[in-house]
Amino acid sequence: MKNNTLIVLIMLVLMLTIVACGQKLTDVEVTPTNTSTSAVDFTTTNTPTLKPTKTPTPTELPQTEVSDLPLTERFGELPESVAKIFRENGKFVYADDNEYYLRDSLVRGAEYTIESFQPYISEQTEHPEEWTAVLDSFTIIDLDRDGKNEVVCYIKSVMHLQADYLILSDVDGKACGYIVPYRGFNPLLADGRVWSSGGAASSELYRFNEFTADGYVTETLAKSDMIYYDTADGYGGSEPYFELAGSRATQEQVSIFCNEVCIHSSNAPWTPFDSANNSK
Repeated sequence: MKNNTLIVLIMLVLMLTIVACGQKLTDVEVTPTNTSTSAVDFTTTNTPTLKPTKTPTPTELPQTEVSDLPLTERFGELPESVAKIFRENGKFVYADDNEYYLRDSLVRGAEYTIESFQPYISEQTEHPEEWTAVLDSFTIIDLDRDGKNEVVCYIKSVMHLQADYLILSDVDGKACGYIVPYRGFNPLLADGRVWSSGGAASSELYRFNEFTADGYVTETLAKSDMIYYDTADGYGGSEPYFELAGSRATQEQVSIFCNEVCIHSSNAPWTPFDSANNSK
């Protein structure tokens, strides 16, 4: 038991280091500026005021300055199929293979507009007006390094603590959408790499390699986790697992790598959606 306790303590120390390095730019206090339940109309809905919080750490990520250019002035940075989603209320195909979102609220392979994309509402949802998804902020970045930018939208429900990221990408001339859970971008770095948190004993640094009509492909760069196993006494046991570039590594190797990433990286810049600046 003492060994297991020590292992857990070691894991927690490392995870605190990783999570601190990956403090998300959009980890913010949210102050609603408009509580109207007609938020499905993104051209008239005000967005919350973002108040960035600061978590001091020896390897704190430098904060990339938030852009104030409206999306309407940045369509030229996007593939035409993606720009049309915002410029002409165009449609995109929901191409995600995430089992969590393959439910009544979304249909894989179906086409949606920004307004009709409502991941938190199904026929069984009580008070759907409270669960309407609104656009909070966005960033434009070439996630898979193929020379074409994606736009990542931070979305959340109007009144409840439900939030995720919607990635819109061009796949062979057609716009496709994918959801990354809130803790899956913890945070998104300016170079396209991503921190992900799966809990106190699980964290990962990864990047996107490809977006397809069937989902997306990622590559794990560094990982920290716990392995649990059965024992003869029935109590079970656990041991830490560290991975670097696809191979098992030591805690020290992963810690050094993650600190280097923190020192030399910055968070992606996020721009709040504003009805005056980002409407069609």
